[in-house]
Amino acid sequence: MHTIIRLPNDVFAPYTSITTNILFFDNNGPTEETWFYRVDMPEGYKHFSKTKPMKIEHFADVEKWWNNREEICIDGAYKSKKFTAKELSEDKVSAANGGLMSGFNTDQVDEAFFKAANKLEDGKMTKEPVKDSKGYNVILKVSSAEKPKLETVKDNIIETLAEEKLNASSSAFNDAWYQIRKKYNLDIVDTDVKTLYKANYEK
Repeated sequence: MHTIIRLPNDVFAPYTSITTNILFFDNNGPTEETWFYRVDMPEGYKHFSKTKPMKIEHFADVEKWWNNREEICIDGAYKSKKFTAKELSEDKVSAANGGLMSGFNTDQVDEAFFKAANKLEDGKMTKEPVKDSKGYNVILKVSSAEKPKLETVKDNIIETLAEEKLNASSSAFNDAWYQIRKKYNLDIVDTDVKTLYKANYEK
């Protein structure tokens, strides 16, 4: 996102008074800096209406500024200013990297964000903003990490599945040990442990 143009209030009156911005994007990579420009109410206008709408000539100053950008501050308020991605982002994880994220999963981002990112091809951007619990996101997939071979992650997968199984059932651990003892005909030698086991676990 390289440019934000803030339109005057009531630009869509009488239908809505919501503040409106025009956002400009390109496919040149992650956002590093974004220009902001505020379009003020034209001289002679108090507000827009159906009979007195905003016109193309009201963008004349924007056109002049577009190819010769500079920061403009009037009475302590910025009409035009350049922001870095770090300054604009509320995401403390990706802001320091200009919005670039890597190696994330559903424990770190919403499922909607994760699915939208995975569907994209490298170098492609979402056609519509993706809504998650934090707001709306425009996702550009820079590249895909190479999938690891099964042999290198097999042990981690087994460990994760085992943990999920144990978390899903409080008796899973005891059931597993019962099956192992039964299968291999294992006996408990210690009398106290054997008594406790029979009282609580043996079926």
